[in-house]
Amino acid sequence: MSVSPSRILLATTQGAQLASALYPLHFDAIARDGFSWNHPSGSMVAPNPTGVYWASAANPGHGVCSFAIAASSGSILLRENEDEWALERSQCIQGQHEAVAVDWLGTNVVLKGCREGAIRLWDTRSGAESAEPRIQHTSAINHARSIDENFIVVAGLQNELCTYDIRYAKRASLAHATQPYDRFPAYRNNALNHLSIGLDLHRNLVAAATDDGRVQIFDVKKGVELECRIKNLGANAACVRFVDEQRSGNGLKLMVAAGPRIDGWAFEGPGDRDIHDRDMAHYCT
Repeated sequence: MSVSPSRILLATTQGAQLASALYPLHFDAIARDGFSWNHPSGSMVAPNPTGVYWASAANPGHGVCSFAIAASSGSILLRENEDEWALERSQCIQGQHEAVAVDWLGTNVVLKGCREGAIRLWDTRSGAESAEPRIQHTSAINHARSIDENFIVVAGLQNELCTYDIRYAKRASLAHATQPYDRFPAYRNNALNHLSIGLDLHRNLVAAATDDGRVQIFDVKKGVELECRIKNLGANAACVRFVDEQRSGNGLKLMVAAGPRIDGWAFEGPGDRDIHDRDMAHYCT
């Protein structure tokens, strides 16, 4: 699920008894009318009986309502125009590449993480996507997120978590991995796919679930791992999410979903202390 600045929630489904589909929902309408996942057909957009929608990311621009979607058939853009939804597909020179992760570099360029390890960029103004990958990660990709318009972080299999500077990345190919800006050898995920292991980004901080029931937190700009007490969860954390409540005085929190539980963790200590010097404490289940 992803939420746009204009308060629209987009949920993607993988498909089981029903086809994989997109569900854009206005928060104001949900508050007024309620919503039941048992009868979602009124909100369904683009059911896909032969493919899967894996992930989505809302355009960060204010006044723009569009979502990038990672799909088994490639990358898709969902735009709202006068209360109608329209789909656009990237035009790739050499066929489609299955996307499992998407994010935005600014408001016009989509970052697309492909299953085979390639990072491709899609300029939505032209509709074109290059045939060659911009970056080739050293393993299959689970997650790809933009830190800013130049830096990205990519997590995959074989314990590979790396940052890349797209300005200086040399021409990549499937046979030759791109030299990362930084690599985090302490990261642990050997073989779990993107549906089984979560990752989230807040400014320079990356929270990454591991395949041994922990959550690691890295400052990817400083290239260090923070001390983190989130361990022995009893299951792999399929979803982790930062919650920024600093404006309300409650600080930065991290929600962790592992098995049947959702737990909340908070950074302890005064808000003016560097977050690297603050411990994390469990505060809710």
